[in-house]
Order: sequence, then structure tokens, then C-alpha cells
Amino acid sequence: MFRKIANIELMKNIKSPAFYIFGLIFLLPILIFTLTTDTGSYLMGIAHGKEHFNAPIIIAQFITRFSVFGGLFTMMIIGRTVAKDFEAGIHEIVFSYPLSKFNYLFGRFTGGFIANLLLFIGLFLGFEIGFMLIDPKLVGSFRAGAYLWPLLLTFIPNTLIIGSIFFRLATISRNMVSTYIAGIAFLGVYGIAAAGFGYIQNDSLKILLDPFGINGLNVLSRYWTVADMNQSFMPINGMVILNRIIWTGIAILILWSTYRKFKFVAVLEGKKEKSTKIVEESASTEEVLKPSLRLNHSKLFQFKHCYMQSLKPTKRILFLLS
Repeated sequence: MFRKIANIELMKNIKSPAFYIFGLIFLLPILIFTLTTDTGSYLMGIAHGKEHFNAPIIIAQFITRFSVFGGLFTMMIIGRTVAKDFEAGIHEIVFSYPLSKFNYLFGRFTGGFIANLLLFIGLFLGFEIGFMLIDPKLVGSFRAGAYLWPLLLTFIPNTLIIGSIFFRLATISRNMVSTYIAGIAFLGVYGIAAAGFGYIQNDSLKILLDPFGINGLNVLSRYWTVADMNQSFMPINGMVILNRIIWTGIAILILWSTYRKFKFVAVLEGKKEKSTKIVEESASTEEVLKPSLRLNHSKLFQFKHCYMQSLKPTKRILFLLS
């Protein structure tokens, strides 16, 4: 059942037009930057220099930054995997199936997570299409490791970290509006934190505190020559590995706490009590406003009723005879 749910979620994303729009947003900036051969052209703080346009460190820096920038897409793809059932009002139908909470939650998450990782194809195509269209002198030989190492050490872990945060926010609250606000706040807070990293003098601490590994790339490649940039893959040392282990572990803990806290019921107890209270209050209000009807069986009332019923037709007959 887990595999089936994950596959359904993955296929829904792949068939969605939004998925391809997100892929183009990954592809186009990289393609335009690669085709812009002017020295000093900037994108996300990265500029063309004397190194090859496909230098592994340049590719690694872009992949890492896009994994963070793509957090807004992660919020849409992974964050709302469960919350969309509540938005559409179909959660009661879904919960009526013989599903376990584990299969439901992590099947949804896994399908969205794989779909989010497929956006990496947009980055790869953006680079490679651009490299084929510019002067071959500006490009070195193709090396799969230039893409593979950033994918394994930054793109996948960062997607897991960001995805676990938004998945928890949307799943526990069962509301995407608050998650959208949190997504914008998330980028703002990280931007402020990234500026604060510049004041940290200890390089090891700077690497460990950055949840997305950008500092590790900057610090370890700070004194690289042009030859180093063209020949060496992304820099890796013990601090980088420890950083990845720590923050990936935090992401797994967030997912586990989401599983523990999520109530596999259609209506939460607090909301149920609130809705019950509203129904009771409305019922009591109806009782207060409900008109009281009493039948009058007196002879005088019957005479008045007969007189009023006969008065109108009598006037009509007299009018016709006159």
C-alpha cells in the first residue's frame, strides 16, 4: 500500500502543469546565465570568471543555491501532499479506506519527495544545453561527478530538510495558508542568518551551523586557483560530512515527530468540540426564536374567521352586480 500511495502521489505531480512550470523556473535562469558570456555576469552571487563555465565548483554552487531557492516549490510539492486532502474535503473518504497512518503519511511524502527531486533535471538541462551553444573554448570536458556529488550531498539532503519542515507545518495544521506564510518567513529568516554567518570567525562552526551546506562550499574553495576549479569536484571534508549527518538527522526527527503527532481522524477533537458547541448554541437559539403557536377554539374566534373568509368573495359579487 505504501508503494501504491507513493506512486499515485508521484504521478499526480508529474501530470500537473505546475510541475513543468517549476522545472522551467529551474532551467531558464541557468540557461540564460550560461549563454551570457560577459565576464562578471552574476546570478545568485556567482559570477563568470576565468575558470571553465562547467567547472565543478560552479555547478555545485548553483545546485546548492537552487535547492534552497526551490524551497517554495518544495512547499507546494511536498508540503501540501496531505493538506490538499483536507483542502478538497476528501479526507473523510480517504480515511475510510483500510490504510495505516504510516503508509498514508510517508507514502504521500515519498511521492512528493521524488517529484521534487526530478526538478534537478531542469538544472542539468539548463547547464548542458547552454554548454552546447557557447564557444567550446569556454567549456571543459563533461564530468558526471560535477553533478553527482552536489546531488547527493546538497540537493537531496536540502530537499529532505526543507520538505520535512513544510510537511510538518501543513500536515499538523491541516491548513496551507499558514504554511505559505511560513514559507516566505523561512526564506527571510535564512537570508538574515546567512548574513550573520559572515561575522563568525571559526570556519568549522560556520560550516556546521549552515543547514544547507553553502558555507562549506564557500569556505573550502576560498583559496582555490583557476586550475583547482576546473579539475576538482566540490570540496568535501569531515566537517561537511558531519554537517550533512546532523541536519539530515534533524529532518528525520521532524518527520518522526510529525508521524507521532498526526491524528489519523477526519475531525480533530478540539475542532469537533468547537463544532458541537456551535451546533448546540444554534439549536438553543432556534428554540428561543421558535414561535409559539396556540390554537383558539372559542366560538367568537370561529365567527370572526368565517366572517373574514366570506367578506372578500361577497364584495366581489356585489361589484359584479353593480
